Amino acid sequence: MAYHRRTYWPALMVLLGSASHADLVSDLADLSARAEYGFYAAEPTVIDAARRDLERLAATDARVSYYRALAAMRSAQVDAGLARSADRALGACIESAERAAADDPSWAEAWVLVAACSTLAAKAGRFEAAIASARRLEPENPRLALVVEWHSVPDDGRLEAATVDALVKMLEAAVVSFETAWSDPGTPGWGEAEALALLGMLYLERGSTRAARDVLERALLAAPGYVYALELMARI
Repeated sequence: MAYHRRTYWPALMVLLGSASHADLVSDLADLSARAEYGFYAAEPTVIDAARRDLERLAATDARVSYYRALAAMRSAQVDAGLARSADRALGACIESAERAAADDPSWAEAWVLVAACSTLAAKAGRFEAAIASARRLEPENPRLALVVEWHSVPDDGRLEAATVDALVKMLEAAVVSFETAWSDPGTPGWGEAEALALLGMLYLERGSTRAARDVLERALLAAPGYVYALELMARI
């Protein structure tokens, strides 16, 4: 009987730990999907609801802080698009993203998100440090190009031809990486539709209407109802 007790309880704890891990992954995937939908559809109330539910999760895992930061970033982006103050959401975004990076310094995705939040908040020093860490850990991460593009485009959106060409090359490579990247439910999956839409915008800047239409259609396949992609399509 003593032998069974010694072997049973450790096995039970492993099983409970596995179930808890699976539940957390499932919860994070669901809440992230809701926040992403709210972003693409420009529905701030949907993102707010996802953020409230994320706050109810115990922050004992770097992924919880990561997805809190991602949802806060989405809230800030939608607020900015609606001409509302995004300062509070960006503050929460940076705080949670940096916590995720501190909890798991070897996780490139955490540093990518620190860089994303920092450039949206115009924190140049934080951006440079975070993007360097992300590049060192995972230079092929396709979200790197997307975040660098955010950092490179000025507020007025005016770009020189050489800058447009460089950003197009970078985003074209990122789009290919998104297509070939393998992901599981525990791996962040945001950014593909945005990379395609931004590539479409840059093609329009160069007057390449057909190429712009092609990538915008792909963006809408990746994120149906994506407001920004629809706005760009309306310009064609």
